[in-house]
Amino acid sequence: MEFNKLLETFRNWNQTSQDYVALLKWCYDNTDKLDLSNPDYKYLYETATQYLIAIKVGKFNEKDAKFLINYLAKDFAINRGIRDFTIEILEDNYKEKTGLDSVGACDYSSNDGHSCVYYSSKVIEALTNNNINGLLRWITNYFS
Repeated sequence: MEFNKLLETFRNWNQTSQDYVALLKWCYDNTDKLDLSNPDYKYLYETATQYLIAIKVGKFNEKDAKFLINYLAKDFAINRGIRDFTIEILEDNYKEKTGLDSVGACDYSSNDGHSCVYYSSKVIEALTNNNINGLLRWITNYFS
C-alpha cells in the first residue's frame, strides 16, 4: 500500500488486520529512509510501533526487531536534537569495528558532523528471544 493510502486509512480509524500488515510492510521497506521530521511519517511509524508492542510483544521476528531499533533509536536521538546520523546493526564484526564488548556504541569521529550508531546483533537476539522481562530491561537500558 502506498504512503497516502496508509495515512488515510489510519487517520480514519477503519483499520483491518490486513491494514496493519500493510503498514508494517511499508515501515519495514522504508525504515532506512525513516524521516521523523515529517509528522505524517512519524504518525505512521508510531502507529506501527504501538501495534507491534500491543500485539506482537514476545513474538518479535528479526524484521520487527530491526524496525523497532531503527525507529526507537532515531526518535530518541531526534528528540534530543541529534539529526545527522545513521544506524547499523553489525553481525560478527561489531567488536572489531567498535573495539567494545557492549551491544551498542556511537561513533562521533566523522569530521562532517555525521555520526553512526552501531548495534551488535545481540540486540536483535534480545528482542526476538520472546522473554518479555528481557525486552523491558533492554528498553530500559537503551532508552533511559
